[in-house]
Amino acid sequence: MRDFAVLPVPRWAERFWAEVGLAVACGFLLALWGPFHTYQSEPLQRLGFWIGLCAVWCVLMMVVEALVDRSPLARHLSWSQRLAVKLMLATFPMLLAVAPAIQALFHVTPAWHKVLHLYPKTLLVGAGMTLVSIAMIGRRPRIHRFVTDAEVPVAEPRIAEPVVDALQERLPLHLRGPILCLQMEDHYVRIHTARGSAMVLMRMGDAVAALGERGLRVHRSWWVAHAAVKAGGRAGRTLRIELHNGLTVPVSKPYSQTVRETFGH
Repeated sequence: MRDFAVLPVPRWAERFWAEVGLAVACGFLLALWGPFHTYQSEPLQRLGFWIGLCAVWCVLMMVVEALVDRSPLARHLSWSQRLAVKLMLATFPMLLAVAPAIQALFHVTPAWHKVLHLYPKTLLVGAGMTLVSIAMIGRRPRIHRFVTDAEVPVAEPRIAEPVVDALQERLPLHLRGPILCLQMEDHYVRIHTARGSAMVLMRMGDAVAALGERGLRVHRSWWVAHAAVKAGGRAGRTLRIELHNGLTVPVSKPYSQTVRETFGH
């Protein structure tokens, strides 16, 4: 019997179908509940109304998330602040779907100034769905999300690692190269390579585990590659490590003894 190879499913497709399943489930529950007077409509019409709107919201949120996470303006926002911005932005185009859906369900044409009054309710329902999505699907990205910096390229140190590994696949092509260090920023990890840096939504512990024994954790928020270390020294009482790309990394007290034994500083 002929064996067939199983093709890998793209991460964006996994996320998409997970969101579709969530939209159907949430739409079914909302149809049973019948909020905002929708209980007055026929059951099948109510079911189509809520499943359709939930599906539109999921698609809009995926698009808005990708745009916001790639925007330099959102680089300094925390994860919760970014989420709030995404929810508020996605609600505006969502109203373009809500208005005709209401017209089809109740056979009335709402005036546009009244449609704007639906913004708080639409935001409330959308936020609830998104929080359920985060709890059930998570936001460790199926679609990779990153924020890049325009940085001056530096000479690449010789680091014995593949050009592209599991962690580097999360980086844009022009930044892939030897990984010098990792820096934790809220729920993101900034990956510093010899060509620049990018932020990826993932846990610091997972990023460190992906790199194996190529480097050392020197701070709760920092990991450095062994071959990236150029020199070490002190700034007052604080031990610091200088990397080949000119970046200075602080060493916290719990890691200082290990750093001295490893790098001899």
